[in-house]
Amino acid sequence: MGLKEYDVEVNGHATTLQLSDEDAKELGLTKKDLASARIEAAAKAEAEAREAAEAAAQKEAEELEAKKVAEAAAEAARAKAAAAPANKQAKAPSTKQAAAAADALGAGSAGGSTEGAQA
Repeated sequence: MGLKEYDVEVNGHATTLQLSDEDAKELGLTKKDLASARIEAAAKAEAEAREAAEAAAQKEAEELEAKKVAEAAAEAARAKAAAAPANKQAKAPSTKQAAAAADALGAGSAGGSTEGAQA
């Protein structure tokens, strides 16, 4: 006849008693009153809390990583937008364009001086 530990209340005080199956039955105690059941329930609750905390930490880490990726993409977009005007600055005219501009200036100034001489 083995003894088991039961969580009970005696004279208003919570305590643990070692009782035989017969004594526990006489007091109306069941398996849920076993101290081991309380310990198992506490361990289960602790494990669930730990799992929930780990899941929350994982979610937070994923959100932080997503935020970093988004910030990096935004920074890259800003850098690309800022670099675009510098890339589109006026190019030096080609040789053909320079010759055409010189001809236009030369003809315009020659025509202007001819008109002035005629007057």
